[in-house]
Amino acid sequence: MVRAFGALFVLCWAVVSFSQSFGRFGYTQSPEIGGFRVDKESITIVAPGMEPMRFPGAAKTWRPQETSAERQLVQMGGGLRRPVKARLDLAAPGPEFYFESGMELDLNGIGAPYISWSDGTSGANVPTPECNWVLLTFRDQTPPILVLMQSGTGTFTVKGKPGAWRLATDGVYKGWIRFVLPFGTDPLPAANAATLGKVLRDLEPLLKTYQAPTPKLLKRVVESDRVSVAVEWIYDGPGAVVPSAVLGAKKGGYGIGISPKLTELPGWFSEGPRAVLPGNVLRVRFPMRRIPSGRGLGIGDARFEAAANTSAFDIPGVVELALQNLSMSRDISVSVSAEDVLAKYLQDADYATEPYTGGALPFTKQGHGMDLAAAHALLMQSISVSVRSDSEANGLLTSLLWRRDAQTWMLMADDHNVARRATTLASMAGLLCPEDDRRAEAGMLQAGLAADQWLLDQRKKRGEVIGPMIDSLGAARNTLFGIQKTALDPAALLLSSPIRVYGTEAFFTERQGDQITLRWEAGTTKAGQFSLACSFPTKIVNVNLKSLETRTLGGMTTLRYEPSKAGICEIKITVPKWVGDLPTAVQPPGFVEVKVQ
Repeated sequence: MVRAFGALFVLCWAVVSFSQSFGRFGYTQSPEIGGFRVDKESITIVAPGMEPMRFPGAAKTWRPQETSAERQLVQMGGGLRRPVKARLDLAAPGPEFYFESGMELDLNGIGAPYISWSDGTSGANVPTPECNWVLLTFRDQTPPILVLMQSGTGTFTVKGKPGAWRLATDGVYKGWIRFVLPFGTDPLPAANAATLGKVLRDLEPLLKTYQAPTPKLLKRVVESDRVSVAVEWIYDGPGAVVPSAVLGAKKGGYGIGISPKLTELPGWFSEGPRAVLPGNVLRVRFPMRRIPSGRGLGIGDARFEAAANTSAFDIPGVVELALQNLSMSRDISVSVSAEDVLAKYLQDADYATEPYTGGALPFTKQGHGMDLAAAHALLMQSISVSVRSDSEANGLLTSLLWRRDAQTWMLMADDHNVARRATTLASMAGLLCPEDDRRAEAGMLQAGLAADQWLLDQRKKRGEVIGPMIDSLGAARNTLFGIQKTALDPAALLLSSPIRVYGTEAFFTERQGDQITLRWEAGTTKAGQFSLACSFPTKIVNVNLKSLETRTLGGMTTLRYEPSKAGICEIKITVPKWVGDLPTAVQPPGFVEVKVQ
């Protein structure tokens, strides 16, 4: 661990903001792909009781050659019947390995597996004819495994004895081999000819999907409006396996729109349901309210006394300070405290070296400290947007988004509740950003949370022992992301008010018809300035100020004023009659976190 100065941290991260993420490929030694966990010497089915299936010895090396959030190409060194390299792509139905001198894989089953191909089935020690795929079925609890040659053909044989079976290609095969769990990770014992026949019949319509080349992601296109963000993932061909969060989010209650209709794949996987894209474009619409920059103006008096001495290392306190800083009713002491607390954190946090960039981050590779960093990402964004009409690059948020997994859309941490808390706070920070890409990330994080909650519920129903799961800021998130589980949260409605204020004053209001009385307190007669922004025309009239000058450019009106005396200042704002009700002014919400059993 090293210590770093906050100013240097902000400068460095401003340079790298909006960089690509690494997801699971940057922060796990044995990533999961298609229900398999892959490492330098084996592949393991991610299911209870499954033993590793080993190649002939550990790889000579494990050197990532290409890494992104979606895929990783790894050099493994090769050797007799060992992989030369691995291609781990979340858009593929399973991991792929390149061999130059044939392939061997220890299977570890008790009973000899059946080995099937398009025209037949055999047992141990009987080679298959020339073929480009075989299906291994087992008499024990091991699920069927589909082994596909991506080019050319070869022959396979299962050899060995109980507890030490080995699948091998006969002769020298050179090319890519893909491993797929065609029916998921649940056991599907092939105890007799009838069950084996059914498995093969069920496999037949799936083969084309599992044999297809993996499409490459070309680009992501983002569009947004007042109530949603739409994201398109464009591939160079059809058949991409879509992120599990896409299906899981809807099952978990987040009403995303998905097009086109996806082709769902059979079976259970630990990371959720799987589906493939029939075409080459996936479009997902994420419901969410737009929160413009500035502070939302509501009707009423919700002035509050700010908490004193917020610790920079207390997550609830930091989150509450971030939300207070967005309140129309907060005074300058809150904004000063927000900047001081953030600076204290950036200066005194424990930093660890980020494994891919070599930079210093205030959380570890395992995710320790990630939820606190997410709280400060929310605070940093709150500071940025509360006083100006644009958004500075949020380096903390960028560093967190590097850890968003492209399959589950959750931030990755060893402690699952730390991951959930950090994902929640990062989604709130992203929601405050005016940039469409950042808002899209917010929607994806919220989708990940919804999918994760549904998935954990399903795992409990399957008999898994799952510890208590936390849910943070649920009422506000449900309102902001359009999840109508509860009544609309008034504090969230105020955040998205159509009238925005910029400045240090604490405001309170009344409304009579089309006229809003806007008040604030001046401690002296010194001149001041603030701004109002909205998408409709307004008329501003001085009530008790010594002087008032206004300048409007686009939808932004800057007001320069001089109080006639210390005390309450007042102006009246006339809005069009068609402007509906503004949100009620309420005090900022506290940090609410509950355990969901």
